[in-house]
Amino acid sequence: MKDPPARPVRRNVVILFVDLVGSTALAERLDPELLHRVLDRYYSRCTATIGEYGGAVEKFIGDAVMAVFGASVSHEDDAVRAVRAAEAIRTAVRGLGAEPGPSWGIELDIHGGIAAGEAVVISSGNVDPRVIGDVVNTAARLQGAAAAGEILLDVNVAAMARPYASVEPTTPLTLKGKSGVTQAYRLISLEREDPEYQAELVDFIGREGELAQLAGIYRRVLAGRCCIATVLGAAGLGKSRLVREFVQTNCGPDVRVIGGVCRSYGRAAAFRPIAEMLESLGDDWRAAVAGLEQEERVVRGLSAMLTQPAEPVSVEEVSYAVRLLFEALATERPLVVVWENLQWAQPGLLGLINDVAAWLADVPVLLLCLARPDLLELRAGWGGGLPCSTTLELEPLDEAECAQLVAALVPRMVSTGEVTAHGADELSQRALTVCAGNPLFAEMVLATGDLTDSATSVPMTVRSVLSARLDQLGRGERDLLERAATVGLAFTRDDLRPLLDDEEAGEMIESRLRRLLRSRLISRAGAPGAYRFAQTLFRDTAYALTSKADRAAWHLTLADLHPLHESSDLVDHLEAAYVFRKELRPDDPALPGLATRAALALIEAGARVLGRKDLHAAIMLLERGQELLPAGRREHDRLAVLICDIAVGLGEPGRGLAALDAAEAAEADTLTCAAQRGIVAVLADTDFDETAEPADDGTGGELGRGRACYLRGLRHLSRAEYGLAERSLREGLELARAAGDAYEQDRLLVALCELAQWSPTHLDAGLELCAHLGERFAADRSMLVPVLLTRARLTALSGDTGAARALVEVARRHAADLRMERAIITVDQVAGLLDWLDGRNAQAVACFDRAAGALRAAGMADTAVVLDVYAARGLMAQGRQEAAVERFRQLEAGAAGHVRAKLIMAAFGARCTALTGPRAQAVTRAAQAGDLLAMTDDPCLLGDVLIELSHAYQILGMTAEARAAAERATADYAGKGAELPARSARARLAAL
Repeated sequence: MKDPPARPVRRNVVILFVDLVGSTALAERLDPELLHRVLDRYYSRCTATIGEYGGAVEKFIGDAVMAVFGASVSHEDDAVRAVRAAEAIRTAVRGLGAEPGPSWGIELDIHGGIAAGEAVVISSGNVDPRVIGDVVNTAARLQGAAAAGEILLDVNVAAMARPYASVEPTTPLTLKGKSGVTQAYRLISLEREDPEYQAELVDFIGREGELAQLAGIYRRVLAGRCCIATVLGAAGLGKSRLVREFVQTNCGPDVRVIGGVCRSYGRAAAFRPIAEMLESLGDDWRAAVAGLEQEERVVRGLSAMLTQPAEPVSVEEVSYAVRLLFEALATERPLVVVWENLQWAQPGLLGLINDVAAWLADVPVLLLCLARPDLLELRAGWGGGLPCSTTLELEPLDEAECAQLVAALVPRMVSTGEVTAHGADELSQRALTVCAGNPLFAEMVLATGDLTDSATSVPMTVRSVLSARLDQLGRGERDLLERAATVGLAFTRDDLRPLLDDEEAGEMIESRLRRLLRSRLISRAGAPGAYRFAQTLFRDTAYALTSKADRAAWHLTLADLHPLHESSDLVDHLEAAYVFRKELRPDDPALPGLATRAALALIEAGARVLGRKDLHAAIMLLERGQELLPAGRREHDRLAVLICDIAVGLGEPGRGLAALDAAEAAEADTLTCAAQRGIVAVLADTDFDETAEPADDGTGGELGRGRACYLRGLRHLSRAEYGLAERSLREGLELARAAGDAYEQDRLLVALCELAQWSPTHLDAGLELCAHLGERFAADRSMLVPVLLTRARLTALSGDTGAARALVEVARRHAADLRMERAIITVDQVAGLLDWLDGRNAQAVACFDRAAGALRAAGMADTAVVLDVYAARGLMAQGRQEAAVERFRQLEAGAAGHVRAKLIMAAFGARCTALTGPRAQAVTRAAQAGDLLAMTDDPCLLGDVLIELSHAYQILGMTAEARAAAERATADYAGKGAELPARSARARLAAL
């Protein structure tokens, strides 16, 4: 009967290399027959010892022996077995040297290396397994670096063996063929018995103190407060169990509890936890928000979490909708919201949770956030600054608590038939020894029914325990579980059918799913035919141990089943299929096509996410798309521009420049890249050549030429040349319209709208543009806010400050709802202008001061100086001349770099000097300020400067010059259509 064909399988394995020391010198000294006898005994002892500890000899290489542990069946203690085998071989070989007799002077010893990691194992019949992977090279290099009598361990083996052995770190090693240095550990000796677990190792259960803390927080919630409680703990310590017990003991039927789980995969679906909450609520969420003033907006924001909206919904809108939903639900009864696995949450979701906690300060809502400590690495200040925020960090369970846990688990295991009554006591003791206070460890050991020794390092032990448990499955269940792991943490029966190889397997899917349910590796997920892994670690382990070739094929099959608009996980399936196929078949002619397909899917997903203004998620998707997109594709132009825009918006210009480097290497349009580099330099306020113009060789498209126009506009804007800036931006807008580029049109239209405040164009044209854009962006409040503020300023200048104030308040509400920090600053700026125009000088000073402080905190000192001067003008208008002059002197000590700051500083400085003397200096200053007027074409800025000069000349007794300045100011204001300041200028002229 023929052996079954070899089947490559991915496994977590431990590799042991041992070699005889000084074999060449030994051959010189011993007779060949004696040498044969010695070596034969050496090989026999090695083989027997390795077999005794459950390993298999993979091959002999001269005097070296390579063994593998976990090749056919994984054990959670494979690393410890390998260490014990190595020590036994070392002792046995040293004993062999004494057997021929002291008179022959033979001293035998070995040196060895042990490493743990993933490998491909090929087994066939009774033939010894073949193992392929970097872990083999690492073990071999460690053995080569070991001195005579030494056994060196890699980091993973040392972590798992440390409770059972004495080890010490070596100096970092440079191993042949390995990049960088390798930290290794020297095996000193073995412990005679399994050691007790140390107090500092992580643990889980009991939790009376933690439950009391949560109960105390909950009492504050019942008193009408919104509180956030973060439960931190390593994997398996029982965060979910703690929360379940809290809910069961504290939350009766009069409390609503909802929850959602973050995933370590599916990055295109950052807000899936919210969708899970909405799905659990059914129609209740719609009923809860019915009748709200903003019902339509809330429904639109929440519905976008369940289905792909016709138009993108921004992160800010989603956050706003969730806040109002939680508030509405909490008006009926207290609300508990559980967020699980927040260490895998994207920045947008973490920001949303933080916003909810801050916004719902006086609403009975408890936000329970469960995460591994990794969360604090992502968000060091998580929960900080919130009025009712608490963090609980779970510690391991003590011995008594572990005993209680295992005693409770064993009867349940026995009752389901997973563990027979025979040996239950011994298994319970092993679970107590292995779990080290970690409830997941205890449950996993009990589930496997394995009575062997085990390691204790959390990451590797969990993997080892899970690998061992997976190996207990039948082939059919294991095959099904691997396919389910490729689908994701949650899957359906229909997801699995296309991944099965034959019709018979499809017919057996129900029985296999039932067996997996009984094993508690999976659980039902609510809807018929829907399932999910019982633990994320189960899914991750099954997936990691699945053949990459199979994963590549299954990911591609899943991608083919679902169009992009129907599956947010499609991009991950395509990307994974490409990555695995490239690793396995780098010369595959189909790779470029698959790379393009995956890249375009990532780009499309990134653009959708960008549409809802989730910049963090969008840039990650787009960068992944750029990495996969083959060189020469025209999409590189648009992609580099989008990544740059987002990077600048996030305050990471270097990230944008890196994207341009990648685009240029991929043969992107030269003009587009050159123009975008200039744009990044201007917006990031870095050094750039003011006169350099990106060269257009005629091959660039509308995007490159449009971006060159935008760059020219920005440069004119930085020099306060607003008319030229407007002309450049309009040229870019025409190019965007010709190309049908909605993204560029929106950006340029908003820029032109804001520019209308300062350009020479009559404000009626600006108001007309504002009205048009108000309709265009009615559903996108993040784009609408700058339009509203521009419209408010222009409306006030035209004379209707009442209507302007109404617009400012709408903008203020939107900006506050959406947490638009920069827009909130601008609201204060515009509010200060309205107060100034209405003669409410004290209120204007307060607004200008508040906005200036916020700008400085944001690193925009030049703009802050302009507001400081306007605040000083407000003090002067109140008759507080000394305070105004003192404020100016403080400002004068700092350099004013921006043109606007230079102009208003010069004119107001002339006025202050005219008041305080000497006269000659004041006259000189006034003349110098007049010379600076040619630097800008902003009519209102010119008017403000001229009014200050008119005051200065009046104080100096130079009435003619004062009248001339007032006349010019009146003309500038009137030319813009700024009737309110023009009226004030005419009154001043009449008084002169």
